[in-house]
Amino acid sequence: MYSDSDFERFYVGYMVEAMRRGALIQAYCKKNNVPYNLLQYYEL
Repeated sequence: MYSDSDFERFYVGYMVEAMRRGALIQAYCKKNNVPYNLLQYYEL
């Protein structure tokens, strides 16, 4: 099960690694084996 801190750490990683290159969050989720549908219910 994922915790709030897991999602926060994942999103910060996305912002640092992928967002500045223009990568979509869906692609970043797939690359890191995180189901994107879990993020839909989590307010970032």
